[in-house]
Amino acid sequence: MITTLLRQYSHINYALADQALVSGVNFLTGILLARVLGLESFGVFTLLWMVVLFVNSIQMAAISSPMMTIGPKQSINDEHLYYQSIIGNQLLFSIFTTILVLAVLSLASFIFKDLGLSNILFPLVLVVFFNQNQDFLRRYFFVLKRPYDALLIDLVSYGGQLAALVVLYGFYDVSIYTVLLLIAATSAASILVAVNKIDIAIPDFKRIQVVWLRNWSFSKWSILSALFQWGSSNMIFIFIGLLLGSSSVGALKACQNVLAALHIFFQGMENFVPVRASLYLYDSGFSALRNYINRVLLFGGAGVLILLSTTYFLSSHLLAALYGDDYLAYGYVLKIYSIAYLFLFTAFPLIFGLRAIENVKAVFVAQLFSSAFVFIVGWFAVEVYELQGAAVMILISYIIQNIILSLHFYRNGSSKV
Repeated sequence: MITTLLRQYSHINYALADQALVSGVNFLTGILLARVLGLESFGVFTLLWMVVLFVNSIQMAAISSPMMTIGPKQSINDEHLYYQSIIGNQLLFSIFTTILVLAVLSLASFIFKDLGLSNILFPLVLVVFFNQNQDFLRRYFFVLKRPYDALLIDLVSYGGQLAALVVLYGFYDVSIYTVLLLIAATSAASILVAVNKIDIAIPDFKRIQVVWLRNWSFSKWSILSALFQWGSSNMIFIFIGLLLGSSSVGALKACQNVLAALHIFFQGMENFVPVRASLYLYDSGFSALRNYINRVLLFGGAGVLILLSTTYFLSSHLLAALYGDDYLAYGYVLKIYSIAYLFLFTAFPLIFGLRAIENVKAVFVAQLFSSAFVFIVGWFAVEVYELQGAAVMILISYIIQNIILSLHFYRNGSSKV
């Protein structure tokens, strides 16, 4: 019976194992960088990493998210050409975004010479290109129901990243430049492994254009949502950096990193729930989809709540143990984040359900109102209440987002099918 259950839920097991690897390495890397770089330099690295996160969020919305929702609905005769065209779309997208980032950062480094962007421009641009392609390929393998290959290439990328960073930490001085170069190198190595496992036959440009236009009806709202989500999430760090300094940015990021273990669930769901949700809708209709989303909320929420309760009550002790006594005073921020992350979790299944019925406009509306709240009150909250105000503002923005997502999925979902 145990063997049967393991086989039945192997897609979940691989997805969670893969995300445990990714989130675990990110968690350990965050701790290591916070210790090695120091509070101020770690804050600078956090601000630079926002560029990578921005590009990845747009890539996810434009390419990966439509692939994971529309791909499973393709007929047997069409699916091969569809996925080949998706590879072509991703290649063109990554080249375009990398050139754009290079141009923008080059201009910024010329205008704002004091920022020192020219010193890290080369490795940062490499990370932008290789990191997004590596992330695309891991999701490509998941949607093709080859999670073992996704796990393998993530082992090369993230496992290699951690191993190399530990070696650097032990024998050399670690700088922001070397960290970025290391991430780019391990992502590139992972891509080489992945390329040897897929049948690459780039279709003609007309076919690529047809698939892009098919995906565009889905992704146009997702891209807008991603822009607002990135803006609201990272605008907080910008406000804090301007008003409180880079040390406070590092402190807030350190609190987020403590909860990185939960991203095993969050991002792990991204690897299989959208695909399963689309199949439930395609095979059995909206009622089956709704029941599936409810099960994800119930069982996933129970596990998340247990972990968050532990983090809440041990907040100060966890920060001191992981980062040192300099971070001990920020336990109250971690407590607020622990509450906020429960609402962050509940948003994911609702978003996946709305994606399945291709009502991504509702996701955009939810993100629009959530982001508007952050933009309107953000500066005031940080200026008056500092980090506590920032954390509470994030919590309220997640609550707003959940209310709107729930209304659109449960009240209006069936009418959109």
